Amino acid sequence: MMKILKYTAVATALSIGLYGCGGDGDGSSSTTGQFSLGVSDAPIDDVASVTLFYKRAVLLPVGSGEPIEFEFNQDEEDSISVDLLNFQGSDVAPLVTDQEVPAGDYKLCLFVLDGTEEQNYDSSHVIVGDDVDTGNAFPLQVQGDGKCPQGVGEEPNAGVLYFNKTFSINAGNNDFVAEFDLRRGLKEPVGQNTHYTIQRTSIQLINNLEAGHIKGTVSSDVVAACDNAITDGEVTAVNAVYVYSGEVDRSNMVGFAAAPTDPQVAPTTSANVNLAEDGVTYEYEIGFLGEGTYSLGYTCTAGEDTEGSIDGFSIYQGDDISDPNPVEVVPNNTITVDFNEQV
Repeated sequence: MMKILKYTAVATALSIGLYGCGGDGDGSSSTTGQFSLGVSDAPIDDVASVTLFYKRAVLLPVGSGEPIEFEFNQDEEDSISVDLLNFQGSDVAPLVTDQEVPAGDYKLCLFVLDGTEEQNYDSSHVIVGDDVDTGNAFPLQVQGDGKCPQGVGEEPNAGVLYFNKTFSINAGNNDFVAEFDLRRGLKEPVGQNTHYTIQRTSIQLINNLEAGHIKGTVSSDVVAACDNAITDGEVTAVNAVYVYSGEVDRSNMVGFAAAPTDPQVAPTTSANVNLAEDGVTYEYEIGFLGEGTYSLGYTCTAGEDTEGSIDGFSIYQGDDISDPNPVEVVPNNTITVDFNEQV
């Protein structure tokens, strides 16, 4: 009979209870590390809430060893709910915090409960509109893998996010983030379906110790100039900064919904541009980028980055007037890229 080591993770005050199914679960490994797991979001427009209910996470050892399961509890419920729109940029909602596990190589499964009914706020859901109190709630489901490997199996009425890229847990702190790119992955209901979906390919597991961040401002003059450049009166300005891997010319930057042809490049991620507290400047933040070279582009047509309206999308201004160009992201650092001059 397979043995699974089980921990209980509580959202507000994390505690640990270790037991083995069919064994003593005494955890005799000579080397251990502290494992933490959280979730964060690269945002989307036109919705007021994207709330997921997380059931459990399972570490799958590569080679020998038993799966290690973290069961989630919050306010006496058997899951943890997180509105991803409240955790953007470098902000993280914790699911597992500083749990001691054997050091080694792992893969990960994350179970997310499906939403099944409209106007039901007690399961995963999307609220469409400008306000959580007045918008309409639609069920939300994750298009994940059917079962978690190594005999862990499936969870009733849940999607399984299986991160099959091997990662290491070393001695000391090991902080990981499941980064959701909602602009790429959140899909509206299709056909007779009434539920929204999140595509598995839009979610990445990132080692926070290997990630860097970008933040910056966009001047009101640049925002106004982009808005004035929109000739179609039916297009509503939606401001965002798009990130592309490598050194990419502005003319070759396309949207998520495009089918790029050489030399065009699809974006890696994006971030909304929001009005700052001063009421004049606009600002953005992009979290959890792997080490490397990136190019940035500003647009006010992010709302057109959909399969039905991608022809209306374009990058208004690249980072060619910014310093540095292109930008180099290094771990544990935040760099600043501002868009303060018109093209």
